[in-house]
Amino acid sequence: MRFLLMAAALLTFQAQADKLPVPSQAEQEESQKRIRELFKDEYAKRSPGDVLALAQKLLKQAAENKSESTLVFTLLREARDKAIEGGDPTLALTAIDESAKTFLIAFLDEKTEALDRIKKKAVTSESSEILLASYLSVITHAIRVDAYDPALKLFSGAEEVAQRFDASRLTEVKNRKREVESIAKEYKALKKSLALLQETPEDPVANLAVGKFRCFAKGDYEGLTLLTKSSDTALKALAEKELLKPEDDVSAVDLGDRWYELAKKVDAGKWEKRFYERAFLWYDRAWPKKTGLARVELDKKLNDREEKFGKVNLLRIVDPEKDARPPKEFPKAKCAWVFNGTVLVAPVMAGTAALEIPYSPPADYDLEITLEYLGNRGSDLFFIFLPSPGGWGVAFEGEVKNGHRLSNSANALSLPTEKGKLIDKTPIFANGKPASLLFSVRGGNLTLTCDNKILLFCPGKFSRPAEGKGVLSLNCYSAAYQVHSCKISPPGKRLR
Repeated sequence: MRFLLMAAALLTFQAQADKLPVPSQAEQEESQKRIRELFKDEYAKRSPGDVLALAQKLLKQAAENKSESTLVFTLLREARDKAIEGGDPTLALTAIDESAKTFLIAFLDEKTEALDRIKKKAVTSESSEILLASYLSVITHAIRVDAYDPALKLFSGAEEVAQRFDASRLTEVKNRKREVESIAKEYKALKKSLALLQETPEDPVANLAVGKFRCFAKGDYEGLTLLTKSSDTALKALAEKELLKPEDDVSAVDLGDRWYELAKKVDAGKWEKRFYERAFLWYDRAWPKKTGLARVELDKKLNDREEKFGKVNLLRIVDPEKDARPPKEFPKAKCAWVFNGTVLVAPVMAGTAALEIPYSPPADYDLEITLEYLGNRGSDLFFIFLPSPGGWGVAFEGEVKNGHRLSNSANALSLPTEKGKLIDKTPIFANGKPASLLFSVRGGNLTLTCDNKILLFCPGKFSRPAEGKGVLSLNCYSAAYQVHSCKISPPGKRLR
């Protein structure tokens, strides 16, 4: 353990040591003069669209001039400032992140300053929604690196933006703040335990304190290794079994049951959510391997428990034989979606292969989908239509790896018109990895994020539809895709 802690500290030091110092003010001013002269015409334009276009151009130049460190630093600073001027928090944070990869900067302070400056410009519901999501995203990152003072400082701006919406949004932010305050308090109390682990890596009390903090306060289950050396016999046995990584369904269900039962014993529900999350992780691994009555029994257990837990695995509800719909282009074609117990595989066919999940979400919900693009077969699109009176959803294009758009089911395939074309250039399926998509619907407004980056905000189109029309629809068009996970919270209504 001591070796691991020292190794982690060494890696952190090495990462910092590999970074460059910030160029001097004189060097920055010289580079800035050069940049502004080269892009004099672009700097003269003042509309928000032109300002943001310049920010994008400067970001691209920074990526193409890696050999000149001072120039790169200044290009990124100019891109950041133009993104702030144009009121785009996502672009501003991207510029800061790129700078932090190479230079020793106080990136959390810079992000806080950038968001606070944009806060004065963001006046529409769309810009405010994106800004609020940006505040919360930076807070999450600060927690990940144990920077709790900067995290708490960010809540001032987040609360101010949340006040622009209904009371429920402000309540969400305040609840998150209380959660972070609790984590920060626990981290502060760990000072002696962390020091003790440096000196006595096998100390069971210190391992228990730090392991519980990492696993349950932060949700970082690398801390299970610490719990195997802890003084809590129940957690120790559970962690030991987890680290064996059992693959059989009986062991997986047993692990799920143990986590589920432990959740009931946590004082005042302190880490109840974490225990339930872990329980369902193992249930989900066991379910595909169950057959016959054993699956029926597990289904019944999971249905009951998901209602309490608040996150429903929609893939377990899907029956491709009943839920697939033939493409309107080929009404007699067999629309052969396949769920193999682990992933939902879309049919590869020249047309729209649709599948309706028989589940009606509540008015406000979060839908988490992990979508993988496997290859092009033609037009290459995947549509996710959320319940809405107008049949609205989001389209993704896999082959270009950088496109998505808002789409109406009535004219979903109206490409390549200006109204229908893919409008975003944010990488979706970068490096061949599945995309983690989060659709958050609040008061009829949709915020879509991918791997914690905001892709889209759409106000007003996703209010609750008429009874019987509130189902989620997946549509694949002439490409190979598969869905690794599809979960919704809070629970809604099963339609079958």
